[in-house]
Amino acid sequence: MGSDKIAAGSNWTVGKKLMAAVCGMLLVVVAITYSWLHSLDTVSAELAKSTGQISEKLAMAGNLKATANIMRTGQRGLLLLSLQKDAKGLEKQHQDYAKYYQAERNLLARIKPLLSTEKGKAATSAVESQVEQHATCFRQVSELCAEGKIDEASTLYIGREGCRPGPPWKRPHPS
Repeated sequence: MGSDKIAAGSNWTVGKKLMAAVCGMLLVVVAITYSWLHSLDTVSAELAKSTGQISEKLAMAGNLKATANIMRTGQRGLLLLSLQKDAKGLEKQHQDYAKYYQAERNLLARIKPLLSTEKGKAATSAVESQVEQHATCFRQVSELCAEGKIDEASTLYIGREGCRPGPPWKRPHPS
């Protein structure tokens, strides 16, 4: 009976109590929603920051590999076009090689500022050195082909470091 006296003396009607409960729950829902949206924005920004640079570096690395393969194919094309005595094809091959050589150098210049580890910087320097070695070899093979020394050019292409096609585990044996 004591609780009846407290309830009877109170100005809180059932409607007011229900309205207060609904307002309280609405306030909690708004607070949770704000917290959820803030957390989502924070995670989204961190994800964009981390994956944006990583995906850009991965895309550039893939482009570096593709361009290097095209350059290797161009060097092999020199030998074939020289055997066929195709002057127009040789000129086009030289133009294409120059274009892809410049593209490779541009990609290397773009990827360098994105690198943060010493391992990545060292790997990029090694690739840059290999590109320069390959360009030197391309010029030498080209000169030998122009002089009609295709056998010597072929021997250089297969046997010299920097000229060999493909990664070390896929290279033909210089026999």
